[in-house]
Order: sequence, then C-alpha cells, then structure tokens
Amino acid sequence: MSRTSHQKRNLLNSFARLRDGAKRVSAANQTESRREFLRAICDHSEQFMKNVKQRRVVQGQLARGCRDVLQKEERMKDKVERKAEKNRVKLLKQNDIEGYRKLLDGKKTERLR
Repeated sequence: MSRTSHQKRNLLNSFARLRDGAKRVSAANQTESRREFLRAICDHSEQFMKNVKQRRVVQGQLARGCRDVLQKEERMKDKVERKAEKNRVKLLKQNDIEGYRKLLDGKKTERLR
C-alpha cells in the first residue's frame, strides 16, 4: 500500500469519526431541545391550570356577591311591603278612611307605573 492511499484512508476515517461525532452531538442537541420543549409545555400547562382555577374562584366570588345583593334588595322590598301592609291594617283599625284612601291611591299609582 502506498503512503498516499494510507493517508487517504486515515483521512476518510477521521472524517467518518467527525461525522459520527457530529451525528451524536446533533442527536444529543435534539434530545435536549425536545426536553426543553416538553418542559416548556408542562410549565405552560401548570400555569394555565392555575389561571383557570383562579378565574373560577373569582367568578364564584362575583356570583355570590351578585346573589347577596339581589337577596338584600328582595328582603328590603319585602320589609317595605310588610310595613305598608301593617300601616294599612292600622289605618283600618283606627277607622281613618281618609288615610286609608291616600294609601290605596298611592298603591294604585305604583301599579300603574
């Protein structure tokens, strides 16, 4: 074998080793980039679920607040109606026809509105 063919073979082997090494490094880089991508997906998933949970908590608080306000308004309305009813009965017991008629006229105008 001549010296040049031996050098060519050594050179080819060196290139093959470099190519194989580059493939290994490339495969390792791909594996690492896949891991980073999967980590990013998992982190995003966790953050997304936290946001969803937080949003549900806020929605629940808002719903309870709205319900409480509506219930309070309903109680106040019932209280006013009960007070008006007691006043009406009181006027009837006292035989105050004029006051009773004013009360009824006020109620009629409320219904017409």
